Amino acid sequence: MSINFKHQSFGLTLNFFGMKKILFVVLLGYPIFVFGQNFSNKVQHEIDSLNEIIVSKNITDTALAHSYLGLSGLLYVQNIDTMIPLCNKVIEIAQNNLEKDLDPLEKTAMLNHYSGALNNIAYVYMTKGEIDKCVNYLKRSLKIYEQTGNKKEIATAINNIGYIFQQQGNMLKALEYYKRSLKIEKEFGDKNDIATSLNNIASLYREIKQFDKALDYYQKSLPYLQASGNKYQIAKVKLSVGNIIFEQGNETLALSYYLNALKINREIDAKESISNCLNHLGMYHMRNNNLDSALFYYKSGLDIGRKLEYMDGIAISTAGIARALLQKGVLLKAKKYALESLNAAETLGYPRNIKIAAEILGEIYEKENNDTAALKMIKLFIQMKDSINIEETQKSLQQQESKYEYEAKKKEDDLLHDIEIAVKDEKIKSKQSITNLLIILLCIVALFLVIIVERLIKINRLKLKLLDKNTENEELVVNLESTVEERTLTLKESFNLIEEKEKNYGDLLDKSSEMIQMLDPEGNITYVNQAWLENMKFEKLDEVLGRPIVEFFAQNTLLEFQTVMPRLMKGELVEELECQFISKENAEISLKGRARPILKDGNYSGSQAFFFNITEVQRAKREMDQMTSFKEIMLNITTEYINAPISEIDDVINASLLEISEFSSADRAYVFKYNFEEEICSITHEWVGEGIPSQLEELKAMPFSKIPHSLKKHSKGEFVEFPDVSKIKDKRIFNVLNEEGTQSMISIPMMHNDKAIGFIGFDIMKTKREFTADEKNLLWIYSQMLVNVFNRISFIEELQTTKNELAEINLSLEKKVFENTKKNMDLSRSIMEQEKLVTIGEISAGIA
Repeated sequence: MSINFKHQSFGLTLNFFGMKKILFVVLLGYPIFVFGQNFSNKVQHEIDSLNEIIVSKNITDTALAHSYLGLSGLLYVQNIDTMIPLCNKVIEIAQNNLEKDLDPLEKTAMLNHYSGALNNIAYVYMTKGEIDKCVNYLKRSLKIYEQTGNKKEIATAINNIGYIFQQQGNMLKALEYYKRSLKIEKEFGDKNDIATSLNNIASLYREIKQFDKALDYYQKSLPYLQASGNKYQIAKVKLSVGNIIFEQGNETLALSYYLNALKINREIDAKESISNCLNHLGMYHMRNNNLDSALFYYKSGLDIGRKLEYMDGIAISTAGIARALLQKGVLLKAKKYALESLNAAETLGYPRNIKIAAEILGEIYEKENNDTAALKMIKLFIQMKDSINIEETQKSLQQQESKYEYEAKKKEDDLLHDIEIAVKDEKIKSKQSITNLLIILLCIVALFLVIIVERLIKINRLKLKLLDKNTENEELVVNLESTVEERTLTLKESFNLIEEKEKNYGDLLDKSSEMIQMLDPEGNITYVNQAWLENMKFEKLDEVLGRPIVEFFAQNTLLEFQTVMPRLMKGELVEELECQFISKENAEISLKGRARPILKDGNYSGSQAFFFNITEVQRAKREMDQMTSFKEIMLNITTEYINAPISEIDDVINASLLEISEFSSADRAYVFKYNFEEEICSITHEWVGEGIPSQLEELKAMPFSKIPHSLKKHSKGEFVEFPDVSKIKDKRIFNVLNEEGTQSMISIPMMHNDKAIGFIGFDIMKTKREFTADEKNLLWIYSQMLVNVFNRISFIEELQTTKNELAEINLSLEKKVFENTKKNMDLSRSIMEQEKLVTIGEISAGIA
């Protein structure tokens, strides 16, 4: 079963004071340097300005507090542990100054810095799972901002409290705080703050499965983020959109969003966000049952989370690892990680994380036949599930949204009603004035009737008829003018609506993550959106407008286009279209999408296509397949080394060099041994490709003086690698490799007891190649296999030498025993002869 992790929303808004990153800060009076970051000219300018403020002798306490608070926001992405010391310094400065008699403006500024520091400390405690401390600092921060009337920071504090409510499962309360924050933020128009609130609302809707509303709010946030250039939050939006797409079942597209988010976070070195991306990649591989890959990504995310003490990330990573190990049947380790996940989740107090850990532990205890513990976990799972109560929350949120829309509609209707009443009153007043005038005229006519005879009465009657006719005509004219005006306004509104819809449609196309292109009937480009330009490395539409689309096709796409075009011209939709385009930088990118015809009056008038860039996805798949093949090669080599007799070991080494060379496109592979007593290195084994000269004879004794660079690196256990020989700055090394025709090379030390005893190397002469980190790890393992093989050979040779020495000793002992035995036998015979002579003498003497 796959684990559905909580969305990593934007969460607490920090007080940065407009700055992005820094290179130099002062912490508690001492300089701290942060290396390894690349800054734009704009950021470097901010750094220089900040340094001038800090080192100034006449700096005010207000400016100093402002600088410390800004630095806390700049450094937290790379090292969150710098946040609290810097903010405590702000608090110290503020408390000391607030005891003095400050002018109103300076006091307000100092209070704002004080409250900002409290807010940032709250963020650190939230990350570490100390929620009570987090809420305490947030309330203190909000209280100060309400005193100063700083609407921007009031909005920040309200947003942050909303985030805590969301994490605790109180969605209604969270939505209320987010919308309060958004309303205030729109008054002063800070793009980053507006985007944060929009994305927090989106994350809330995503969590309760209202995906359309979530995507709508994410879409609303993107223009604000892009305008501010906030890569950190843009990456979070991409990760969030990837989550929604993943939950909707489009896993391949979700993977592209995850990888894109990971790429951006690595560019800005946002470690906490990198951990989140790695966890989501682990989730993707879990869904596809790639357990080894899932474990790799989860453990990578866990390493970062532990270093940062990022409790939420730890809870997610350990739960993912536990789930993967459970599916592999490794119950003991799975239980260890699941318990760690539960502990982290309970520390945070987040129901969704507790629910996941409890579910996994329940399954583990059930497999262990520990019914009591399993039942306890099942109860905890149900308790947490009930506390989240998604269905009830959805209904309540819909009611709240309906209430909000009704109130807005009612206000609009009331306003229109008031206007209508005012117009009617004005018409009534106008008609009353005309009536009064007619009465006066009739009175005058009556006076004339007293004087004028019947003839005038007839004339007056005629005049009355004419007056009635005139009134009718006037009313007719008024009604006609009113009708014309109404129709004119209706037409204007219709035109404005059409224009607005066209503009919104154009904005939607430009902001879409899909690559969109439109062609005329001849196949010339009439429109491409921003995503198309970015993926193809163009800056402006004018660069491609009017150009034939075939100019950008790779060869195989050009052939496929000949079959696709007739289908489009027939009015057919072309689904599952895969093709390759050539970018402005002459790089090939792989695309997947669909194309449809544009028809006018039933006739073909062009086409429209929608693509996703799947280059990175395909590259990742190729790398995974390649690594799988490499692992199989290494496994076979290991088996051969173990089973091969010593007499055949040289052939096995040469064969393994051949296999690795064919896999890595190497043209020469070799093994050298170091002799530190004679200060030479000697080649022991070599494989060369067709047409490549062997160096086996000429490199049997190469002095150390010719390889100082390699010897120094290998002695430290480091690789020597030149992915592109033409870029080597050391002329001596360049000349040697260039003369041999080498374009890329790598050599790996063979280490025994922390000492380099030799190295293996691979030269690539027909192309340029850079080895990946995984490939280097396998080559390192191969080098250590050779060390074990050489140690085995040395051990067997020592045994044989000892055996020969013992045989010689035994032979020598046998010879000495034979000689001594012969001497003893000769001596015995001599004694016997002597005894015989003595006996004969005695006999002779007796006879005499």
